[in-house]
Amino acid sequence: MICLEYLQASLQKLSPIISASNHIRHFGAVALELAIFASGRVDLFVDLREKLRVTDVAAGYLIALEAGGVIVDKNANPLDSGLGYDQRISFIAAASQEILNETLEKLNLPN
Repeated sequence: MICLEYLQASLQKLSPIISASNHIRHFGAVALELAIFASGRVDLFVDLREKLRVTDVAAGYLIALEAGGVIVDKNANPLDSGLGYDQRISFIAAASQEILNETLEKLNLPN
């Protein structure tokens, strides 16, 4: 069950991105979403929930990197994680450094 406070905090944090977006989609499978991102259909993918395991995103991560995407963690560092079951990640994938910089600024994250 999702805590209402958690949901409100997440929406508050993402509101600068949501208000600047034309469409928002979530298909439920992050690897699929990263493949869609890599195809050029979307310019930005943001997941800051700290709920993903690296194994959930590994295939999509590689596809997105090979397609030229810029992928960083919530501190704007290159995404890196161990394979431990209890380790969770958040990340931002952007089609360009310019889009990434704009996103980090809107989210008040280190740039």
